[in-house]
Amino acid sequence: MDNDTPCHRKEKDLRLRVRVYTFLIVSLLSVLLTLYQWRSNYLFIVPSHRKYKNTRQKTSSWQREYGVNLTSVRAVTLFGGHFELKQSAANESSVHCQKVNIKKEGIIKMKEDCFDERENVLRLAKRHLVNLARTKQYEIYKKKSGLPRVPFKVYRLAPKIFKEAPYQFLREYKNPCWFVKGNDLYCLPFFYVIGMPKCGSSDLFDKLTSHPSVTPPKWKEPGFWTKLHYIRKTHDLETYMEYFEDFRKMLQSGRGNLSSDITGEGTVASMWSLFDVQFLKDGVGYGLPDVIRAIQPQAKLFIILRDPIERLVSDYHYFGLIKRSSDDFHQKVEFAIQEFNNCLSQRQNVLACIGIERKWRKECIVRVSLGIYSVLLRQWFKVFPKDQIFVIQLTRWEKDCESVILRAYHFLELEPLSETQIHAICSRRKKLRTQQTKIIMKNETRDLLTCFYRPYQEELEKFMSDQSLDLRNL
Repeated sequence: MDNDTPCHRKEKDLRLRVRVYTFLIVSLLSVLLTLYQWRSNYLFIVPSHRKYKNTRQKTSSWQREYGVNLTSVRAVTLFGGHFELKQSAANESSVHCQKVNIKKEGIIKMKEDCFDERENVLRLAKRHLVNLARTKQYEIYKKKSGLPRVPFKVYRLAPKIFKEAPYQFLREYKNPCWFVKGNDLYCLPFFYVIGMPKCGSSDLFDKLTSHPSVTPPKWKEPGFWTKLHYIRKTHDLETYMEYFEDFRKMLQSGRGNLSSDITGEGTVASMWSLFDVQFLKDGVGYGLPDVIRAIQPQAKLFIILRDPIERLVSDYHYFGLIKRSSDDFHQKVEFAIQEFNNCLSQRQNVLACIGIERKWRKECIVRVSLGIYSVLLRQWFKVFPKDQIFVIQLTRWEKDCESVILRAYHFLELEPLSETQIHAICSRRKKLRTQQTKIIMKNETRDLLTCFYRPYQEELEKFMSDQSLDLRNL
């Protein structure tokens, strides 16, 4: 009966009210905190769907071991501010960029299903492969080749390739070839079209391989040097050689001319992949140019460039399969520039931020950073002599194909063709990947991109002038 006394009931009601009020206060604070985080620090998280289980486990172990947060990325205010666009009174077509501060309303959010989990797996695979390359293996490689010309940090970037590739090619062949297991002929490409995507590389490669002495591979872009040998255990040199099976059989059967016939490939991601030096801490300063140079010192390289804004629009049409509009394009451009500048503020290295958009699915973002040609060119010219690199502007290629292709054949040391043959090759229909109705770009989008690319375009012009590229190739 004591439990039913008025004092006890009053105490019981008081306890209940305290619990209810505590619950309401905590709930309200949780909602306010969630809203605050949503407005200021929106998180991009690997989806919780079970198909991403392995990715989450791997990225978590990476984060614990190396202290790098790969499962979440904070979206920050665009530029940490934005660029105010002003028209010049003297020249209305010129855009002046002035950096000013803005509030945090400019934060751009992205759906979590836009996160590309494959990139994390690829980074982990690269790190695992690099860790497998031990000093003992490197010493065995040096004794086998007899040439200690490759630094250990370069060897670590592609140990499987260095293990399988020869250190000397057959002298009687113009194309780099060697025999494996007795009489099985292997041949690497004599030349590479390494860049850039959506700049006319398919048309250039098609006309380069139209020369009678050039045998094209089964597929223009094998992707062997860029990433496939990291993530596919079976994608070794033997698999890579299957792309050049026709060329190898032709030489072995005696139908080809050993002193003149060559082959090539056109993986345009080669120029900007650079073996992702930003993720390989021990390999910073070395990349794909060093690996190819170490294995093929005489390799010939083609690079075709285009106005970076026009390249970006073409790239957007190629990957924007779901919806294409000027508003959608503008939003993706803003987000891509935001990601690049966020990376740049953290790493203080432009090269390390090129290709940063790969964290996101291609239908969610545009690859703005691939238009920074000057930084990429310097990496290749730092390793290869300039007489082994042929740079072409798409505008010049479209206007004067016959003159450019003549110089390109001479660059490859091929037999000269007649004017009729050259005209027939250049008169062939252009090989284009995308033939879609293009969007009408907003003026604010073009101005934003103009401001972003301007310093890099000025640096590119200066670099080409210093290398005399405008006179020799362009």
